[in-house]
Amino acid sequence: MKRSISARLLILAILLISVLMFSACKRKESPYHPAAAPTATPYPTGTIDTIEDANITEGYIGTMEIDGTDYPVVIHDSLSYCIIGDEARVVNTLFTDDALEEYNIADTVEYESVSYPVTSIDEDAFYGFYDALKINIPSSIKTIGAYAFDSCDAAVEINIAEGVEVIGESAFNDCSDLESIVIPSTVREMGTNVFYGCSSLEKVVFKEGVTAIPDETFTNCEALKTVEIPSSVQSIGYEAFWGCEALASIQIPEGVTFIDDRCFYDCIELTAVVLPSTLTVIGDGIFDECDKLSTIMVPKDCKEMFEDLFEEYEINIVTH
Repeated sequence: MKRSISARLLILAILLISVLMFSACKRKESPYHPAAAPTATPYPTGTIDTIEDANITEGYIGTMEIDGTDYPVVIHDSLSYCIIGDEARVVNTLFTDDALEEYNIADTVEYESVSYPVTSIDEDAFYGFYDALKINIPSSIKTIGAYAFDSCDAAVEINIAEGVEVIGESAFNDCSDLESIVIPSTVREMGTNVFYGCSSLEKVVFKEGVTAIPDETFTNCEALKTVEIPSSVQSIGYEAFWGCEALASIQIPEGVTFIDDRCFYDCIELTAVVLPSTLTVIGDGIFDECDKLSTIMVPKDCKEMFEDLFEEYEINIVTH
């Protein structure tokens, strides 16, 4: 009897481990977003608790309870702003109009005759704004939250002003019509998967000052052709450019010291790469499935080192 119970427990344990391993694999293929099936109020950290007048389209609308505390919410130009302390942040409520073609996020909003700077865009604030074609983010914004613009799949143009310092995980995930983006020099921190699945994205410019391109930043950006990377960048993350099928060439500037595993995996049109002398760590398989890659240009003093590093590939190592 004891053996029978032990055997059953062993089988259950094996099944549980198998399920967990399968789940992990599934998550790796596509970033999981808890709000993938939007509800009437997709805002994750609070809801409108007290409504003064449901017909108001500008000004104070009510309060939002966050972690047990009520904060005032105002409507301005069809967007909702929550006043917390001496600043305001963009939030998503039932009173946010998600059907406009252009959104200009305010740099300040007024409540009880006091002006409050708008400093952050909350998680999911614009999630699923399917009609938005253009979004302008002002210099007052310091933080763009995780999934803030997730699935704004009609947005062709998103302008991020200098001043933004943090861009959260998957902030622009699946903005499938976005054509180009400029990352301001003030950005000091980016989460993973920021532009994952932006399938129409053709051009990316990182301004001098950005120090890292995190894991899976441009995974499955199939149309990406041009990437401008400044010398301030020091690292390029895991699978950062996985599946960028239109990318034909790329120049990694002096200053980059680390390129992680499978960074350019399956960049099927990649034919030429320029690498710097500052590289000290190169991950595994960074050019796997890049069947057209024929030339890597390296500094003269580093040619022998790179020939050893890439001996598994049929690639010409030439100097510049």
